[in-house]
Formats: sequence, structure tokens, C-alpha cells
Amino acid sequence: MRTKLRKVGNSRGIILPAPFLKALRLDQDVEVRLVGDQIILEAPSVLREGWYKAYQAGKDASEWDAVGELSVEEDWEW
Repeated sequence: MRTKLRKVGNSRGIILPAPFLKALRLDQDVEVRLVGDQIILEAPSVLREGWYKAYQAGKDASEWDAVGELSVEEDWEW
């Protein structure tokens, strides 16, 4: 598809056809990046999506096993 650049203030913009927006699941926000001489448009990723499901409590707990218990009276210098 060929389209024209349109003046938008001091910048330039393009009009994207509605089927493109629907296919990319775009609403208000869009991720834009430049790869070589190509402009890539993507639906924005959801921040922290899937973190809770990926959490492995047993794996994280093993990292803290070596720390041990801290006692305010014995281990801290005031």
C-alpha cells in the first residue's frame, strides 16, 4: 500500500487504514521502533504481564537460605 506523508505541526504523519489497526489490536498507544530503514509498529506490551504466573516461590526462597536470620540486638551496630 502506498500513502502520503501529511504535515502535523512540525512533524509528518500517515493515516493507517482501520483494518490495519484492528489486525494489530491498536487503540490509542503504539510501540514504534526503527530497524535499519524500516519503521516497525506494534501493539504495546503490557507491563509485567505474566510475572505472577511465572513466579517460582521455591526457587526464590533457596537464594535467601544462605542469608539466615538477623537479630536486631546481636547483628546490628547502633
